[in-house]
Amino acid sequence: MTNKYYLFIVRGDIEPYIEGPFRSNVKRNAFAKQHRADHGDDDGIYWFDMDSTGGMDVGSYSGGYLDGDEE
Repeated sequence: MTNKYYLFIVRGDIEPYIEGPFRSNVKRNAFAKQHRADHGDDDGIYWFDMDSTGGMDVGSYSGGYLDGDEE
């Protein structure tokens, strides 16, 4: 089963949009960190993985992770 990796970003915690799919969760996470660096902490950033059957896993990032303070 191959996953596709996405970000669900809520601009200003008001306007939602999706980025992806990314080739890997590593690339997705790097994009999320760069988004935080470029746009500050006004946007909500969430990850989700979708498998080949359409099943999803969804989660959030901690601010420390996105800011590079933790892995």
